[in-house]
Amino acid sequence: MVLRFLRERGLLLALIFIAGWGAALKFENHRLTGQLAQCQQGKALIVAAVKEADALAEAAREDEERRRAANAQRSEASHDQDLERATAATGSYAVANRIAAGGVRTQDDGGAGLAAPAASEDGSAGVSAQVPADHLVAVSSPDLQACTAAVTYAVAAHNWAATINVEKAGNPPEPQPAS
Repeated sequence: MVLRFLRERGLLLALIFIAGWGAALKFENHRLTGQLAQCQQGKALIVAAVKEADALAEAAREDEERRRAANAQRSEASHDQDLERATAATGSYAVANRIAAGGVRTQDDGGAGLAAPAASEDGSAGVSAQVPADHLVAVSSPDLQACTAAVTYAVAAHNWAATINVEKAGNPPEPQPAS
């Protein structure tokens, strides 16, 4: 009787359609739940890979920083030794190339023990007050040019080296003028 009523009204087909649709939805939900589980597994693998890559990148950055610090320390020690040798060589050059008071270098002095004569009381002989108390040293034009070139190169190298660490921050350093 109920079936006859439903058949007459077309409700039986609606109930059959609703039951079929519910079963299809249940199957689709099961299929999507399986895909969601696969996606979550994939996400977990990706997160683990990203953490591992971050750890490797951090280790590489730390290793690079240690390498740079060691290189800077070696360079500083080498610079100190080179500066000590250069200072000694400059001192030797200055002794060997002193200019006697009055602007003429004596040939037999060997560059040692020169003393600037004091100005006489009448001002006619001796050294004027503008001459420094220390001895003057002769420097050839090619030596002066070589020193200028070396200093200019050193300042350019320093400015370039200063950009190495600053490039990471994105702020270029201010170049230092050669003096």
